[in-house]
Amino acid sequence: MSDKQDPSREELPDGMVRKTRRVRRKRKSTEDTSNRDAGSLFSKAKELLVGMHEEDEDYGPVDVAEQVRRLQKRKEDNRPLDDTWGTKKRSSSWLWILLVAVVAAVIAIIIGIAKLAAPEPILSNLDSTAGDLPPGTIKEFDPGEGPLGWFHENSIEVLAETKNIIRTINNAKTVEEILPYVRSSPYRQQNPVKLEDRGAPMRLNSLTGFSWEPKTVYPGEVISEEGRGYLVVKGRREDGDNFAVYFVQENQRVLIDWDATVGWSERSIAELMIDKPQNSTLVRCLLEKKPSFDQKFGKVEHSGFVLSDMNSDNYFLAYVPLVDDAASRRVIALKKVLNYGSVRLPLLKNKRVTVRAKWNPAGYFEITEFVHPDWVRP
Repeated sequence: MSDKQDPSREELPDGMVRKTRRVRRKRKSTEDTSNRDAGSLFSKAKELLVGMHEEDEDYGPVDVAEQVRRLQKRKEDNRPLDDTWGTKKRSSSWLWILLVAVVAAVIAIIIGIAKLAAPEPILSNLDSTAGDLPPGTIKEFDPGEGPLGWFHENSIEVLAETKNIIRTINNAKTVEEILPYVRSSPYRQQNPVKLEDRGAPMRLNSLTGFSWEPKTVYPGEVISEEGRGYLVVKGRREDGDNFAVYFVQENQRVLIDWDATVGWSERSIAELMIDKPQNSTLVRCLLEKKPSFDQKFGKVEHSGFVLSDMNSDNYFLAYVPLVDDAASRRVIALKKVLNYGSVRLPLLKNKRVTVRAKWNPAGYFEITEFVHPDWVRP
């Protein structure tokens, strides 16, 4: 069997030569592609190494983990600020602005609280010239005036002298050492100064609650400008009990009010409960009132108060029969000591007062006179 002859192959005339054109296909060179990729990777690696060199002055061989970390760092540096908010790359200026705002807010709150807590100015309504001032005018307070003026003007000397007197009382071996510092009293024969009445030694260390406070005492049922200034010094004794020592000013001297300091009464609460005297008796006691204490005996309303001793172990109800204006003034003065009926001030109890009381044949104790608030004689 013979081969088929190619129709394109024709017989050529003599002297001519057939030329065949070969078309070479252009094929992709894997070698060129790999070279280009390698060049691109080399360029990126070079840029990475150059960047590392620019960032770190101390450069040298870097392992793969460090290269990855630094590449990640460069990506974060190139991110917008909003993308890095909340990371370590946030701007420090925002932190300062936030800190200043918080501090300013705290200061504003503190100032506001201080203004709200600031006490109202004390007005002197006991000055005799206050009525001559135009309406709406406030007379300037002068600490050197009034019953406490002497204590204010001589406060340093007064405090030093009160401490000296207390030391003398603590260390005295005889009554004669104390007497020069004791205020005179119409009850001295009934209440002589005794060493056993001074109690355990009194401490003067401020860490034990030592404090002093100037006050004014007025006649009990009539508040007037004739009050007496006095000083009450408080603290703690060596046995842990509290003490209160009363001082007054007489002839430019500081003297101890012994009757007030020892709480002397003609009869104690316990003695009154036993003796039931029908004559008025001077008694220094603690005062308390509640609405339930008021009673009606027969057709007469009676305002009731509780009188007790310092330890509140002994007490009894005593009444003021509201039979005349004098009795009504007495009740008003006693209530005022306790802020009773006030809508602005808290109700107080166990306040020191000096009263006269007796046993009424109708079957109850009666308060016949409100001598003065607290225990210092005006």
